[in-house]
Amino acid sequence: MLRIREIATATLFRFLPAVAVGTVAYIALPPSHIADLPIGYWLVVAKVLVEQSIGFGMTLLLYRRRLGPDAAVNGTRTVLVGALGTALLALCGTFAGFIPYSASWVVFTLTGAVAAAVMYWPWLSRPVERQLAARNVIEIDALSAPGQSHVRVGAGATPETRPR
Repeated sequence: MLRIREIATATLFRFLPAVAVGTVAYIALPPSHIADLPIGYWLVVAKVLVEQSIGFGMTLLLYRRRLGPDAAVNGTRTVLVGALGTALLALCGTFAGFIPYSASWVVFTLTGAVAAAVMYWPWLSRPVERQLAARNVIEIDALSAPGQSHVRVGAGATPETRPR
């Protein structure tokens, strides 16, 4: 289970900078004068980045109990989610004329949420699967060979550690 501190760290120090760099690169991609853009434009960009970060963080909060430590939320996967979020933002920018301004916050929050959901989907586990995996490993002291303290049989057992 993820701690809230891990989610906050991943959102603020991995996802948000990755989306910000990607968004500025997307803005600078066509030959334009970035310095000549009005301050209101940058405020809208900051609003979009915050909305995407909220979507990412809320998705991780929903996945919190089902994500294990192997999801590596504070690793490079979160930076990749930021890149995916930038790509989704660019896709939404293509259809920006069809999105009413009053509903734009929903769309931009969903881009962060969808990016997180797509990236961390393979690392989700059901609580029932965890319980069954924990029960599958059986420690057998009575059947162990002399000189061994115990033999593990089940999910993590190798052919060398199984009793014969």
